[in-house]
Amino acid sequence: TQRFYYAPTVTFNNTDKRLIARFRELVGERCTTVQERLGTGNFKTRYTVKVARMVMIDLLHAISSHLIAKQRQATL
Repeated sequence: TQRFYYAPTVTFNNTDKRLIARFRELVGERCTTVQERLGTGNFKTRYTVKVARMVMIDLLHAISSHLIAKQRQATL
């Protein structure tokens, strides 16, 4: 029998590398993925950070006071 587990993740995308650095300060070495997609034409380089499971809970606690539109969903 195979078992499947639900593992929530948060993916953070931004074009400002300073925000990605701050994000990494919040979660430390527990980032599961950091990607850089180079921009072409009018598009800027995009940075993506993904965190999962318990890291996500710590992250939501750290940013919840700054959320406006999604604060209710973050506290669920």
